[in-house]
This record gives sequence, C-alpha cells and structure tokens, in this order.
Amino acid sequence: MALIIDGYDKFAAFITWHPSVQFIHLQWTDYTSTVRVRILTLRHFQALLEAKTNLALCRHYLCLIDIGLPLTNVDPGRPAGQSFLLPDFNTIHLCPSLNTAEEHAVLLCYFGNGTPLHQEIHHSPLTLSAPFCPRRALLQAIQAGEEIGLYFRVGFELEFSAVQPKHSAKTAEIHASSGLRAIESFMLPVLSTITKQLESAANVPVEQFHCEGSDNAYELVLGHLPPMEAVDGLVTAKETTRRVCRENGIEVLFNPTMPEINGLHTNISVQSLRGEVGEVEESFLAGVMQHLGALCAFAMPRPEGYARTRAGQWCAGRWVSWGTDNREGPVRKRGRV
Repeated sequence: MALIIDGYDKFAAFITWHPSVQFIHLQWTDYTSTVRVRILTLRHFQALLEAKTNLALCRHYLCLIDIGLPLTNVDPGRPAGQSFLLPDFNTIHLCPSLNTAEEHAVLLCYFGNGTPLHQEIHHSPLTLSAPFCPRRALLQAIQAGEEIGLYFRVGFELEFSAVQPKHSAKTAEIHASSGLRAIESFMLPVLSTITKQLESAANVPVEQFHCEGSDNAYELVLGHLPPMEAVDGLVTAKETTRRVCRENGIEVLFNPTMPEINGLHTNISVQSLRGEVGEVEESFLAGVMQHLGALCAFAMPRPEGYARTRAGQWCAGRWVSWGTDNREGPVRKRGRV
C-alpha cells in the first residue's frame, strides 16, 4: 500500500501565519529510537517543493548506530541505495523552547524510498513508498484498525530523572512522591516552562506534572490523542524536556537505570463502530496478553527495564496478567469511558 501525504495547504498557511520562520527541521526517529534531524533553510526547502522532490540521504540513516561503526560496516551494501525524507505537512509546528523558536519550525517525516509516484504536490495528495519506516508501520496499524471499525486514543505518562547543577545555590529538599517542597525546590519553573512550550508551540496537551517516588524523579502526564499524534507528541515532549533542562543546567535521564525506576506508562482506549464494547475490550485485552512477551521487545528494549520490573517495585511485576487497580500487573483495566 502506497503512502499518501497531504496537508500541504496547512503547511503553506503556517508559513504565512509565521513570517519569522527561517529554518525547517526535518525530523525522523530511527530503529534505535534515536531522533535525527536535517535543518534546512526555508528557502531551500521551498525550492525542493517547487522542484517536486524530497531531501535525499543515505538509507543507513534508519538504523545507524553512531558509536558502533565497526558493527554497521559489516553490511557491504550499506553505502549503496537512496532514501528520502517525506514530510508529513500536518505535523508542522514551531520548535518548542529554543530561544529563537519563532525562526525554527518542525516537520516530522516518513523515511521513504524511490521517487514520488504522483508529482502534483500543490494540488493533490502525494503518493510515495515507505516500506521500512517505523512511522509508516504505525500508520498501517491505525489504518488496519479503522478498516474493521476500531479507533484508539493514546496518552503517555513520561517519567524522568532530573538533577540540578552541583554548583547551584539552591538547597535540595528531601524528595518525596507528590511532595510540594520537593517540586518547588528547583523543578517547578522548569516543568512549567516545558508545559507552556509544549501546549503553545507544538499543540501537545499536558494534564499534570508531579514528583515521582524515586530520588530526583518526575512525571509529565500528556493528554490523550489519536495514536499517531500521541506518538509524535511523545517524541516532542521528550526532546522539549531535554532542551529546557539543558538550558537550565539540569541533567535529565529517561532510562530506567537503577536506582531510578523511570518508566513510560501508556494509556490506551479502544472504541468500535461494530459489535458490543465489552466484546471488543475482551478481544483486545486477550491479544495483549497473548503477545505480551513479544511486546517487551518494544516496551523494554534495555536490560535495565527488566531489573525495574522485579517484584515489589510497583512497575509491572513479573507475571503475564492484568487487573484493575493492581500496580504489580503489567496491564490495568481502568474501565469504560
């Protein structure tokens, strides 16, 4: 199935509404979960559009491990081939938290192959090929669900550790889960800035933030969105958090490296246009249980994730199970909306 890209009119209107924009960030996420970017001048990007082409780059940028060059070099075909960044024009937004944010706009991209099959980008959707793109795989899953009447909403709870600079004059309070003095000690203005930047520049809804249980741990709860927008918002939220913390001299870590037990909780709601809601819920939950072992490859790609889920941590536990209010289970059914 070909990839159809539309939304050019939205991009053109955005540029008209934001005349200060001078740079376009073409951003994609590869198989190693590394967020990559090519930053183009607006002039050059518009020239590519006028020429009815896309930015070309080597195909290894979908799976390159920067520190593992000897490993990546064992593929003799790696230097050959051509790929393209295919912008999703509907994702256009200002780059949150940059001091020159009004000059920088972001477009999230598919990682595609070949040349456009349909060239009239200004007047109709653009049809391309992107068979190996992770973003494309998510889109196919969404479309497969819609074909049988299933629709989803997804929200993320982003946990991370933040340590203030050693030279800071502020006295760190004893950290406590949902502690008032702990969050006021240095992270309240930082989390407030992250929230305002996400909501104003990137249209990513934030519901709340608070201290988590382990030392220096915090949680940012994102609002629910359709799956593609939710994942895009998650990527933007992580990068915005990194950027704002860096600007304030704060070291931030998302990994579940002990003693921190950072996680990424995913809230999923499913609705169906066919059949009873109860039947859909049961079938969906049964599928998750059946494939939970395989899902660990995506949900816990790092060895530290398995240390985090040991018994007694309130972090998914060790058993293939589900419950309602049991935090030792990997899946919690919260009820019907």
